[in-house]
This record gives sequence, C-alpha cells and structure tokens, in this order.
Amino acid sequence: MDEAQCNTAVFEEWVNRNPLRRWRDEKGFSLRVAAAEFGVTFATVNHWERGRKVPRPSSFALIAALMGVPIEDLAGKWHRWLQERPETGDQNGSADG
Repeated sequence: MDEAQCNTAVFEEWVNRNPLRRWRDEKGFSLRVAAAEFGVTFATVNHWERGRKVPRPSSFALIAALMGVPIEDLAGKWHRWLQERPETGDQNGSADG
C-alpha cells in the first residue's frame, strides 16, 4: 500500500466514525433515505458525514431528534469526531444544510 492509499484508508476510517454515518449504517439507511428523512439532498448528508460541512443548528436539532439523542450529546460527539480529523483527505469544512 502506497502513502496515498494509506492516507485514504485513514480518512475513510475516520469518516466511518461520524455519528450520523454510524446511525445511518445501524438503521440500514442509504444516503438518499437519510436525506429524505432530514429534508436535504443526499449530497448534503454526504458532506456532513465526510466533514466537508457541518449541519446548521436547525438540521442538527432534527438529526438529534431522529436519532433519539439529546442535541447536546450529538453536538459533543460531532465535535470530538471533528477534532480527530486526520491530516489527509477532504480538508474543507463549513456550515451547511
């Protein structure tokens, strides 16, 4: 495995720890099904899960409600996940959705 492949593997492992991705996987929801639940596009959910964008507060509240967790718990998990971001992969992030 070369360095680029290793970096990609590290980044994908990080993405798989996203709280929304884990919940979606547990529920067996595709990106499109999750997007329909949240009232956003599948690309928006993908951006959230890959750390490219952070959900807006209203979207964050809906995500927490659908996941059945307090928004404070989800926000804490999301923040810790973002802090663990590897130095590889997608490097931009902003509020969206």
